[in-house]
Amino acid sequence: MAERILPPAPVKATTMVQNPTYTRYVILGNDVFSVACWYNLVFGQKRDAQLFCWQASPQRLADWFWQGPTWLRGQINQQAVQDYAPHLALHAYQDPLFYKETQWRSFHSRMKPQPLLGEEAYFTATGYDFDWAKLYPFLAEDKLLEHPSVQNKIPRVIRALAVEDPISPVWWQVEFSDGSAVQCQDLIWGGSTSEFKALYQGQTRQLPDAVISHLMRQEPLAIWALRFELDALPELMANTFFIPLSYTYDEGHFIGEVEQ
Repeated sequence: MAERILPPAPVKATTMVQNPTYTRYVILGNDVFSVACWYNLVFGQKRDAQLFCWQASPQRLADWFWQGPTWLRGQINQQAVQDYAPHLALHAYQDPLFYKETQWRSFHSRMKPQPLLGEEAYFTATGYDFDWAKLYPFLAEDKLLEHPSVQNKIPRVIRALAVEDPISPVWWQVEFSDGSAVQCQDLIWGGSTSEFKALYQGQTRQLPDAVISHLMRQEPLAIWALRFELDALPELMANTFFIPLSYTYDEGHFIGEVEQ
């Protein structure tokens, strides 16, 4: 999810690109949340913001929701979304099941599954489905990404600056593969933590401890998402199911989901 990166401690600004442009907010990302953040700033709050996305397209945004099992899980998250968007109709899935000793079993049964690795335990909670287009109506706009404040550029380096301008302080500079650059006060990153650290790598400016701590807690996992289109649905009394990758070693699970 897109998030605002806090500025580093003030240091003397050093730039590698001549004549960088300036905008108050810079959003870097290709996912729906990055687009939603930009959309809210530009059209909702009427702010000066630019979105830089190098892989996004209307079709990619539409397919983005098929990249793995349902993310909205647990009563606390369900209530948070309901409070944020009371108009949404949330549909609860059936409880997830796991496969063990030739049978599908409930996580509430006495039989225990293979050890759950990484963030797998999160997907054992009840999932909730809803119409994403009702949460983000902009998904129906075919020419949304053709807006002048949206640019298709690949970020190459992220530098931490500190230009003490009382009107428009500059904390960040993003340099792109085409040789251009943009400076901003607020940087909103929508990519993975590994991508951010790769772009920031090699800079002489150390990130604040709070940011480093957050990045260390958010180490990404390798995910391989497959989608199968079937002529008939399997006879499985659950939407989400867990199949061990191995019964001999603790290697985690294949997490599948059945969708009408």
